[in-house]
Amino acid sequence: MKPKDLLKNLLAMAASDGAIHQGEMSLLADRCTQWGVSDDEFGEMLELATNGKLALQIPPEPSDRETLLRELVHMMAADGQLADTEKHLFATAAAVMKITPARLDQIIDQAISR
Repeated sequence: MKPKDLLKNLLAMAASDGAIHQGEMSLLADRCTQWGVSDDEFGEMLELATNGKLALQIPPEPSDRETLLRELVHMMAADGQLADTEKHLFATAAAVMKITPARLDQIIDQAISR
């Protein structure tokens, strides 16, 4: 999955509860730096997210799907609160991806042990 596509998915998750909180912005800024996304590119994506114009996109490759789920776990935890909308979006994504409960537990464990 391309870094910009992954970032768009993180923005969709961050905005799913109606607001992008400070902890989420910090994580997004870190990912922009890590993945080489410019401030202008991020600004455009942020505007789409805050206007409700970004939706979670499921990648076709299994490894990309697991990467996305791990990153979504980080985003969900970034503000210290798990909003129902975030949990629902995460659960829906995992179900669409046909991730088994056992594998999902492993992915979550991997994400939180980093």
